[in-house]
Amino acid sequence: MKRSLILIVLGFALISFGVMKADAGDEGRIGFVDLQQALLKTTEGKKAKKQLDKEKKSKQKSLDKKQKALQKAAADLEKKKGILNRETLQKKGQELQKRYVELQQLYVKLEKDLAQQQAKLIRKILDKAGPMIEKIAKKGGYTLILDRSAVIWADGNDLTAELIKEMN
Repeated sequence: MKRSLILIVLGFALISFGVMKADAGDEGRIGFVDLQQALLKTTEGKKAKKQLDKEKKSKQKSLDKKQKALQKAAADLEKKKGILNRETLQKKGQELQKRYVELQQLYVKLEKDLAQQQAKLIRKILDKAGPMIEKIAKKGGYTLILDRSAVIWADGNDLTAELIKEMN
């Protein structure tokens, strides 16, 4: 309890000190970029999105084909319900359930693979953006540039368009 109180007081003190220093006006400039927007509007980002969409469409087509086959098998089993004996019906039902679980697992795996591929492509683009952001910061006299997602409110200093221009 005492430690928490000390941390809170220290936090307020640091925030107050930071506000006072920011009011002094000699600390430099702060800007932000919307990396998500930059990813979508740069040539390389558009290319990566197109590649991901193509991959997703291909994997979805494969899943849809397997799902239709599974639905057909379920419909066939339903039709044969009156003909098959109980043991065979139960066995076929279990096989169908097993195929359904395998399809779900495949779906999860493909989603995970797509997410990893997307992260890899984004990382590649962001690695390229880093030096460009640094160049923009130095040219504009910025001491700090944040991602838009980390900014609650800002009045100006949006450098996104400049970043997109640099990256294209």
